Amino acid sequence: MGNMNTLYFVLCVVFVADLSIFSTAQVCSIDCHTRVGQVSDTDINSVSEIECEEGELMTGCSSYSQMSSERSGDHMKPIGDGKRSCVAMNGRNGTGTRAYARCCKWPGMECEYFQGNRSSSPDDGGSIAFCPDKINCLDTYATGCSVRSPWKGLTGTKPIMPDRCIGYNELVNKGLWVTTACCSAPNLICKTKSGKSGSVAGDEAIIWCDDGWIITGCSVRNPNRPTHGAYIDDNDNCVAVSGADDKPVWAVAVCCKDTF
Repeated sequence: MGNMNTLYFVLCVVFVADLSIFSTAQVCSIDCHTRVGQVSDTDINSVSEIECEEGELMTGCSSYSQMSSERSGDHMKPIGDGKRSCVAMNGRNGTGTRAYARCCKWPGMECEYFQGNRSSSPDDGGSIAFCPDKINCLDTYATGCSVRSPWKGLTGTKPIMPDRCIGYNELVNKGLWVTTACCSAPNLICKTKSGKSGSVAGDEAIIWCDDGWIITGCSVRNPNRPTHGAYIDDNDNCVAVSGADDKPVWAVAVCCKDTF
């Protein structure tokens, strides 16, 4: 359904049978993959975890549970030397979840990762993670958002361009945390696109980036209802899946390009 981030000077698309490489967008010397973890066990707080390959930077991390909205979310975990792994956590009574890391080789790109405050109650402003204005004197963008809570009930997270991620707290009594990937590169510019699902549990919202733009992150947002999560599929679409009847979900993609 999407356009595979096509037609920006030179396009090469590679499909690999290895499950850990789910989708690929390659534009000139910019090369982005979605790397996918194994499905977690069904015990509470069982995890699915996946890392980027050598030379890649993690620009986004999300999670998806095919059979249940009982998940505890996802986060970008430090693993040393500035690297991160994408961790998805199963929730109580969950049926297993899977981690989806967006991993890019992008000339001159540097990324840092910031965790927001712990939210305090369902009626507060949630958790917000801010990016610095610049990294190495270059403008910085929030290329991907993650949100987690050991107490589940997650309704989603949303990137706000150019510099923050918000994790919403309508259903979590004890708190949640949002994490943002903050990335800079020469001539980098990023924007968001969103799409809306139907209102039946299991309905999908699907959005993709315009020609010449590459998807770096994918989030789900559904006020006052849990969700099955979000992921970047093998056509470089951002897919978000509803977890309950009566309310649609929104898929929110971060789309970036080199403007040189």
